[in-house]
Amino acid sequence: MAKTFYIVDDHELLRIGTISFIEKKSDWICKGNASTPESALSDLALLSGGNILPDLVISDLNFSGDDAGFDFIAKLHSLYPELKIIVYSMFFFGRNGSDGNSKRRGGLYFKKCAVGRAYRMHGKRF
Repeated sequence: MAKTFYIVDDHELLRIGTISFIEKKSDWICKGNASTPESALSDLALLSGGNILPDLVISDLNFSGDDAGFDFIAKLHSLYPELKIIVYSMFFFGRNGSDGNSKRRGGLYFKKCAVGRAYRMHGKRF
């Protein structure tokens, strides 16, 4: 059975490009995409009702200038704890965020690390 993903980003060109890249370079299939967390939650509720949730959600953190992504990720995790989530973003914490030490932000841990080292979320490697 093919692995599936769902992407959430407010930039349409980035969504389309990411979907195209992943589908061309792997055996993953996109089950859908949304430009807002609200649209994504609605779509995922429908998929969940049919027992066909994607294997992975790829999400931005910064939607149209706000940090709604943190609340969205927390809600996703509470509604679908088995769902794997990858967060990618140009969101920058600056001095109040990642200063070289691990910082907890809405259930996410951010840590400077070398390529190939896993980030940590809730103490689990992913």
